[in-house]
Order: sequence, then structure tokens, then C-alpha cells
Amino acid sequence: MWFDQASPDDLNYLAQYGVWGGVPAIPVCLPGLGRYGRYQFDRYLLLQKNDLTIAQRRELVFLADYFHKIDHFEFFELTADANERDIKKAFFRFSKRFHPDAVRELNLGPFAEHVRLVFEYGQQARDLLLDDQAFKDAYARVTKARDLAYHSKLQAERERQHQKVAEARSKGIKPPKSMRVGATPTPLPQNQRSQAEIDERKSLLRERLAQNQGRRQAHEQSKQSADLKSQAKTFFMAGEQAEARGQVSRALNHFKLCVEYMPKEQKYIEALKRIEAKVAEDRASKLWQEADSLYKSEDSIQKQAALDLFKEACALSPSERRLVAFTQYSLEFELVEDLIPILQKTQQKEPFNIEYMWLLCQCFELSKSLSDTQKYMEMILGLDPSEPRALRLKKRYRF
Repeated sequence: MWFDQASPDDLNYLAQYGVWGGVPAIPVCLPGLGRYGRYQFDRYLLLQKNDLTIAQRRELVFLADYFHKIDHFEFFELTADANERDIKKAFFRFSKRFHPDAVRELNLGPFAEHVRLVFEYGQQARDLLLDDQAFKDAYARVTKARDLAYHSKLQAERERQHQKVAEARSKGIKPPKSMRVGATPTPLPQNQRSQAEIDERKSLLRERLAQNQGRRQAHEQSKQSADLKSQAKTFFMAGEQAEARGQVSRALNHFKLCVEYMPKEQKYIEALKRIEAKVAEDRASKLWQEADSLYKSEDSIQKQAALDLFKEACALSPSERRLVAFTQYSLEFELVEDLIPILQKTQQKEPFNIEYMWLLCQCFELSKSLSDTQKYMEMILGLDPSEPRALRLKKRYRF
């Protein structure tokens, strides 16, 4: 059961740990067969109703059946060369899958006992490998000796099989198409090929693998792109229908999803801008109506609140009508500091709008910034030399 062909000192030292210090005579994970090899799973147990994934169920059943039949490194899918950092990372991955707190809210079904036992076993193996350096070193040396002995035996068996094949061919007997050593496929003897042939075969295999990987990635990207395009089209149609019914907020959400899925599609970008403008206009109209009713009050506090609402409405949708009215209200209260940035931003979008330039002249005149007042006055006269308001302003300050 236990491997006993290693250093006697190491074997005697590990013997004091009982079954935890024993190294199985052969590896569980044999070459070419993956982690589970030919292990026969109970399909009925794997299909029992619970919240664990199939991969978790398989791992639990396998590990629980191999307590003290698998070495501690194989338990965590490591090699005997693993260092402290590798062991910690492996135990972290193990804990994410089987720690009681990680599966506390899951329905474990018949695997509840498996989870408890497997985690306790893994925790004990981890403590031995990390907390007892002498144990870890001795255990690693014995494990390496076991692996070396096993692979040497495997190679010797392969050579005997190759010799039998060669003898059969020399006698004119057709050998089997494939030969296996235990559970491991036997390759053709390396000494029957030149190094150039071996390198060429390896190069062709790498090239084929790269091509297959490229095709798979291209197919996945194409499929993903087609799915996104289809979803964007569906959301766009839903957005148009919602817009037609006057459901502006719903249409906005649909068009946002369109642009998120297809950010370069101009049709979706324009639709989103259009609906955003509608939403802003609706919101600005409601704010303006509320502000207008407050401004009619004689209470100065309500008038100040109205000015804040006017400002918010102009920031959302700065139409010429709103900006003219807001400027008049602001001039009445001599509060133009918040108005000037809105007017400047709007004037930059419409550089030939004389009305915006005149509003800026009034604001800067009130704030006693005559240089800016002169700047916008000259811009007005540059567009319309006979503009009467600008001419009166020029005459007043003798610019």
C-alpha cells in the first residue's frame, strides 16, 4: 500500500505520522488519463438533486473515496516540487469550492457529509505541508522517489513491449495497431525517428493547434457579435415603439442598451441623442412651469427658489426663449454669476446668434466686467454693424 523504496531516514520519520505520513505505492493520476483516470463514478449519486456543480460533485466523490490512497500533493493537484506559495494558492482554490462557509447557503443534498469530510481532510493535509517544514521536505522526497520508480518501471515495460513488436515484425507477424502499458498509451520508439522528424512533427502539431484555436476564437467572436447585433436590433425596435407611445423614459433605457451593445452604430447613437434631448426638454418644461408659478409670488424666498429652478431648466435645455427670460429675472435680482457659464456654453454652440451675445453683454455689464462687455459688443457689430442695442452700448461707454 505504501511506497517503501525511499531513504530509510525519511520513511522512519514519516512513520511517526501514521497514515498521514504514508505515500501511496503508485500515483493516482496516471500519465495520459487525467485526474480521475478510469475511476467509475456512481451516476445515480451524481444526478441527485442539489446546488453543486457536476465538477464539484465528481471531485467530492473522487477525493472521499481516495482518502489516504492519494498523496497530499496530488490531493491539491500539485507536484512534489510545489513550494509554500503554490500550496497556499492551491488550498485557497480548494476552500473556495468546499469550505463550509462557501457552500453554507447551498442545498448539498447527499453531498453534505462529503463536503465536511473532504474539507477536514484537505485542511489536515494543508497543515502538515505548511506548518511542518521537516514533514513537507521528507514527504516531498519520498513522493519524488515514488514517481521516479513508477516512471522507470513504466519505461521498462514500454521497452519490453517495443521489443516484442520488433520481434513480431522480424518474423513477419503483423503487430497490434496500438499497445498499452497498463492504462497508458505506448508511443512509437523515439530511436526509430530522427531528431529532424521529431522536430517537424512537433512544429506541425503546434501550427495545427494554433490554427484550431484561431478558428475557435474567430467563431466565438462572430457568434457573440451576431448575438449583440440581434439584441441591439430588438431593443431598438422596442425603443421606437415606446417613443411612439410617448413612453420617453422606457425608450431612453432601450436606446441606451442599443448603444451599449453596438457603440459604433450611428443609427443607435442618433436615436439615443434624440431621446435624451426629449427627456431633457420634458424635464426642463416641468421645471420652468414650476418656477414660473413660484416667481409670481411676492415672497422673496420663493422667487429665489424660482431662480434656481429657472437655472436648472436652462442647463437641461437652453432654448433662446428660456435664456432671455432667465436673463431678465437674473438682472432684476443682480445674480448673473450662475447665468454666464450657461450663456457662454450655448453661444459657443450657436456662434452667430446675436441674441445670446447681447444677453452676455448685459450680464458682463452688470458684473462690471467691461472688457468682456466690449468683446461681445464687437462680436455683435461684426455680424450686424447697425445693431441699435450694441451701438447704444458703444456710445454709452465710448468703446
